Amino acid sequence: MNSFTKQFIGPWTWRVIIGALVIHILAFFFRETVVELPLLLLFGLATVIISYRSLPTGLLIAFTELFTGGHGHLLDSDIFGLSVSLRMIIFAAVMLIWFIKVMKKDISLSFIALRDAPWLLIFVAVVVGTLVGFLRNDFGLVFDDMNGYMTIAYLLPIISINWNQSDRRDLLQVLFGSAAWLTGFTLLLSYLFTHLDGKTLHVLYAFVRDSRLAEITIQVISGESSGYLNSAALQILGDGGYFYRIFMQSQFFVMIAFLVVATAMFFIWRNQRMPNLAWLSLGLFLSAIFLSMSRSFLLSLGVVCLAIFILAFFFGKRPLVNISKRSVNAVIIGGLSLLVSILTVVFPLPNNPDITDAAFYSTSEDNDRDLAISSRWSLLGPMMDMIYERPVLGSGFGTEVTYVTDDPRIRDLIPDGILTTYRFEWGYQDIWLKMGILGLAAFAFYVVSLFWGIRYTAKQHGHAWIVVGLGLGVMALYITHIFSPYLNHPIGLAYMLFIIPFIDWEGMIKPRKGFRELSGIQGIKDELNKQKMATQPVVTSDQS
Repeated sequence: MNSFTKQFIGPWTWRVIIGALVIHILAFFFRETVVELPLLLLFGLATVIISYRSLPTGLLIAFTELFTGGHGHLLDSDIFGLSVSLRMIIFAAVMLIWFIKVMKKDISLSFIALRDAPWLLIFVAVVVGTLVGFLRNDFGLVFDDMNGYMTIAYLLPIISINWNQSDRRDLLQVLFGSAAWLTGFTLLLSYLFTHLDGKTLHVLYAFVRDSRLAEITIQVISGESSGYLNSAALQILGDGGYFYRIFMQSQFFVMIAFLVVATAMFFIWRNQRMPNLAWLSLGLFLSAIFLSMSRSFLLSLGVVCLAIFILAFFFGKRPLVNISKRSVNAVIIGGLSLLVSILTVVFPLPNNPDITDAAFYSTSEDNDRDLAISSRWSLLGPMMDMIYERPVLGSGFGTEVTYVTDDPRIRDLIPDGILTTYRFEWGYQDIWLKMGILGLAAFAFYVVSLFWGIRYTAKQHGHAWIVVGLGLGVMALYITHIFSPYLNHPIGLAYMLFIIPFIDWEGMIKPRKGFRELSGIQGIKDELNKQKMATQPVVTSDQS
């Protein structure tokens, strides 16, 4: 069994794929029916039972939903006037069982300062943003704006578990299974939307839109339009042809899986035969990213792939020869991935139908991404003006900004384009506006502590390529957040939590000269000894 199959292909890979398929089918047929609430309660009960038997398994279920469920609204229903989603049900089930197990002393919390302090600071920033928001803004807007940060609570069960090698392998299988599902779903949607008639498409489009799984917009080819992409598409599809942008926020995890496998390609497989399944995975993952047509994803992918390329020179023998070979292979894979994306559109069976009767056709066709980008820049000025008014504490969650948008979809509803919203595309400005300097400092602290942990773990353990690949995924997350908010979304926060079990935090806090000197612990301890206070422990162990 090769290292790829050993780490990524296993029982949980197939459980994720089959589970995602079943839930999507159930959601397609039973959304907004009387069956939806019983289904939600059934999933909640099942998660409670499974989590009670094995809390790590409960977390695997939670990560599966977070990775594949989009915005978490595949299934949702009103319970006592409150809209409750599948994501909320799973969260409540896992946290309830964690609380019961802590009360019964079946498990216990083990705090490690370097690992947990950034999360404490993020939590404080969220509390400050919430309190300021309650004082300044509408209560409902505040709650709706901050509730994504509740994902942080999963830190408690994560640090209560002693993650062994088998548990970490299960986590990797959940990541890979989720990426495989999202890739297959993306390719399937691209094929279906270019091969089904308008009436059938309307049903599928309504499901994807209402469950908030994806943004699907048509790109119609016109000989009158300019641009390199349009010219290339014109050569392939002809005047009047069309293809679709299939964007899912969850495709972020496809990018993460791609980066982990790409890291392995340049680290452990660069001078040996690379498994065929690894090649296939790289190609299919990249094809899904191409179909997303996300500038943020492509920017992140480009920067992080460059980082992988540079880091590879510090690993292994004959770097110039081996890395050159793998780079050529990577370019070939990129070309084949683009070909796969195109094939989903031009595959001749059945013939591409006339879809002008589809209800979404005109609004999708009129969508101009350049105007959307223009609107984003129009938002930046008013946001910065409000940030400068309260730069330290921020203005709190639920803070609204008014600006003029050029987005034609909004102009159809608001002719003058004057839009007031509390949801912003500028990720770091969003944090600064709502949580002040403390919010930015908290997320910066997380990166510093994490990469310190990654550096130590990669040097001390044999799975350096996995840890580095996952760490570079965090780098991709922070780059993506510049233009597409992820750090304030359950998807981004879930990934920040997901990587924790892969770091040897305990090993880092053992007495080591470099760590003790850098942290100042040794100096503090010496001073306490001088004062004959050695009986009072210094925080250098798992317990604090």
